[in-house]
Amino acid sequence: LWQSTMSDDVVMREDGEIDDRLHDSKRKRSPSRSPRRRYSSSYSRSPSPKRRRDTRRRSPSPQRYRGRDDRRDNRRSRSRSGSRSRDRRSRSREYRRDRRSGSRDWYKKNERSKSINKSTSPPRASEHPAVRSTDLSTTRASDFVINEEAIRIETELEKTWKLVEAGNADFATWTKLLSCADNEKAIEGIRKAYDAFLKVYPLCYVYWKKYADHEVTKGTPELARRVYERGVTDGIPHSVDLWTFYCGFVAEKSDNLDEIRGLFERGLKLVSLDYASHPLWDQYIEFELSQEEYKHVGQIFYRILHIPLEQIATYWARYKLFISQHPIECVATDEELAAINSYTDLETLEKKRAWLISQRELVFKKSAEDSDKRRPYETEVLKISYFHVRSLSKTQISDWNKYLTFEEQQGNHERIVNLYERCIIPCCNYLQFWLRYINYAENYGKQQSEKNGEPFHAQEAVEILEKCCSKFLLTNLEMHLRSAAFLESYHEDDKAVLVYEKILSKLAPLHVETVLRYVALERRRKNYEKCKQLFTTYLESVQEESHKVLLHIHQARFLALVSGPDEARASFNKALELFPNYKALWHAFLTFEKRIAGDDLEARVTAIYERAVHGEHSLSEQEKLVLLREWMEWLMDQGEDIGLFKTLSFQYNDAVSVGDDGQMVGLKRAMEGILNVSAEPVVSSTPVLAPVAAATTTAATGAGVAAAAATDPATMAAYAAYYAQYYGQQGYDSSSYASAGYGSYAGYGYQWPTSGQQ
Repeated sequence: LWQSTMSDDVVMREDGEIDDRLHDSKRKRSPSRSPRRRYSSSYSRSPSPKRRRDTRRRSPSPQRYRGRDDRRDNRRSRSRSGSRSRDRRSRSREYRRDRRSGSRDWYKKNERSKSINKSTSPPRASEHPAVRSTDLSTTRASDFVINEEAIRIETELEKTWKLVEAGNADFATWTKLLSCADNEKAIEGIRKAYDAFLKVYPLCYVYWKKYADHEVTKGTPELARRVYERGVTDGIPHSVDLWTFYCGFVAEKSDNLDEIRGLFERGLKLVSLDYASHPLWDQYIEFELSQEEYKHVGQIFYRILHIPLEQIATYWARYKLFISQHPIECVATDEELAAINSYTDLETLEKKRAWLISQRELVFKKSAEDSDKRRPYETEVLKISYFHVRSLSKTQISDWNKYLTFEEQQGNHERIVNLYERCIIPCCNYLQFWLRYINYAENYGKQQSEKNGEPFHAQEAVEILEKCCSKFLLTNLEMHLRSAAFLESYHEDDKAVLVYEKILSKLAPLHVETVLRYVALERRRKNYEKCKQLFTTYLESVQEESHKVLLHIHQARFLALVSGPDEARASFNKALELFPNYKALWHAFLTFEKRIAGDDLEARVTAIYERAVHGEHSLSEQEKLVLLREWMEWLMDQGEDIGLFKTLSFQYNDAVSVGDDGQMVGLKRAMEGILNVSAEPVVSSTPVLAPVAAATTTAATGAGVAAAAATDPATMAAYAAYYAQYYGQQGYDSSSYASAGYGSYAGYGYQWPTSGQQ
């Protein structure tokens, strides 16, 4: 501790005083004073002393004198370097003598050297933050107070843990954390790091293996086995490599043959159909051969022949060799043995083996054919069959989709499920594969239920959903919303409520779409008080104005459904007082009133349009013009007051811009604005539309427009202008107008556009 606290030139004497003399050993080992030893080959070594003496006896030569000059220069150089070294030692002694004597000018003498060495030299005892002292010349060791926390240096592991705990860790930071933890001596720190990592990335089978290896070396074999069990149960159950490691570990440590075989069978039940599952099969065969259980080995080979593996041809060659080296009873089934004994022409052992091989070859050829069909797909998908944080390319995603389509066409349910489980390891972050897997499980379950005449509960699809949302797409909002809707569709309302509450409490608080879906679920459950409570709570909590408007619209619609139109109108009016500048709110109110029939329908709708178009609020000119166009369209279809329509049409013609040909520009865009609120008509420089006076014209009743046309040609001219321009822009010709009953508009002073104008 003292050596870590003091600098190199501070030493504690035996009597407790501090001596700052330099260590001679350190000075001798200083890099500046000891030349670097270089490697030299046999071709560049200096001659031996004897050879050098022989060289000196030779006659003088220019090279000899040149060598003497070089040696003389080297001696001079060493002399100069020695003098410099002596000067430095002399200055050092003078510095220490002045400092011990308490001289005040020692600082000035060494000011230059101190400024040079300040950045590189370690802090002295009096400068160290862990030591508090006033005078080194009179201070003993017992007077120092050491703060061990200040001396302690933060390790790289602790720095990385801070990044992880702050939530700023990417995959590289996590792997750095594990690399630092691998160097720890205590198993507790290793467990903490690996548990945290594997909770976030459970599909990294290599780190399950490394974790188990740490438990073997620094823990116990039983704890290592627990790690493997967690890996194949909660982590990555469909990993051939992890099952191979796990079975090999248990086969080495355990003496219970039934336990070992049971573990092998567990793994093969999940991954035996993998195209590249040969490592686990090989280990199973090797284990049985070590136990000299040849009958079990023969059974394993026979099972392999039914699976289109990548190395099916290799297994077939090994199986034929195994048959030729072992008794026929070890490789044939009971049925095959009975058939062999029944045949009279199979007298010798060679004939029996040949017959057995011929029977097994039929199975091999079928599996080899299936393997060849899958080989083009497997060649591509095996390039990315493991998990990684890198995004997949479009080609890789397409390869998995093609392979899944091929396997679904084959119709083998076990192989299809196995391929989906393999697919979601590298594609676990892609929503499309999870949705495709769930859709397949749902459809297959329906087919089986219909075949067996049983009710369908979609249990398998629900399990896939829960695995997706709880382990992989933890923060994917769309997947959670789909999960809630799927659960509700199969009468799992309580589970759907839990999903919505999880979203609103953790994933996306104040998410409006989730609130509305939650309200819809409670409405379908007839829990109206809960719906009102949700609206009230989130209208107070949401801060975004557009979100508040959306909640107000849906609240009014809900009240209209469960409480009547009066409460819905009150809700709309309250929202319009708060947010009069949102056109969507006006549209929702108008749509609501138009759906309620009654004698006062036109009055109610006209009052709302009047407030929206001519009211004192912050709607833009384009928005008001769209609403005016919509108002005119409604009056033309369902209204009775033709005078009001005429007044509005003149206001509209004054508001829109006019082209050089005298026709209104932007009328089509205004009409599109009725269907698409983002479309805005071209507005002229005319000021805001003036308020409409109370309609005092003769109301058109019965025939409506046709009756008013005879007494008000100006109104019909406005109709003609509107229909000609709008329907002309839609691609109709003048004959269409006539056939539609609008040809009489030409009699009121309007000329139909020509084909070129259309």
